[in-house]
Amino acid sequence: MFWLLLGACSFASPPETGFVAFDTGSFCFDTGEDLRYADVDGDGYGDPDAALTRCDAPESFVKRAGDCNDARADMNPAAPDACGDGVDMDCDGSDPTCR
Repeated sequence: MFWLLLGACSFASPPETGFVAFDTGSFCFDTGEDLRYADVDGDGYGDPDAALTRCDAPESFVKRAGDCNDARADMNPAAPDACGDGVDMDCDGSDPTCR
């Protein structure tokens, strides 16, 4: 049965083209749609430009992307963002205006 399944899969890469990977050592089946993102600062949000498929990603990679500065744990999509300081702490692309 393994060979039938293997024969029906595409082994093209990168993930955008329907990448399917098999890791027979850990029995990992990966469709390329389940990506993991490098999280250097350990804040739980990964760098969207540093993605690997689930089977290839080390344990330090996370499911959530969106970190705008992976060198600073205090800058991520869940971070509070003080107004008027000129720093985009919550990664939404802008600093809030003070009212």
